[in-house]
Amino acid sequence: MGLIRDKRKIWKGHYSAVIPYLRRALGRYAIHYDAIKIGLTWNPDQRWDKHKRDGWEDMVVIYRTQSEANAVDLEKELIDQSWSKPYFARSENLVGGGGGSRSGHDWYYVYILGKWN
Repeated sequence: MGLIRDKRKIWKGHYSAVIPYLRRALGRYAIHYDAIKIGLTWNPDQRWDKHKRDGWEDMVVIYRTQSEANAVDLEKELIDQSWSKPYFARSENLVGGGGGSRSGHDWYYVYILGKWN
């Protein structure tokens, strides 16, 4: 499938208002893959190009915000969930999120990667 960015399914708003919906979304995506990874970017197309080369099959953009802090908080929350829930898919996040420098951008996006073995 590749990069999936359906604007009708990208959540917006304050992190605390959307987290219950995005937790469920993570669970729904996780059952379809052998491995998942949650990430944050300011440029989904550029990020997808890198992940595709690394062997990921799908990238689903699930959240968009102008607040870097909200994006980082959500990424960390979903990574924690991916580590603690018994999904069929294993989490390939090695750290709890927030890595890398992204300051100074207009929009931040949280996404889920999926692949099959």
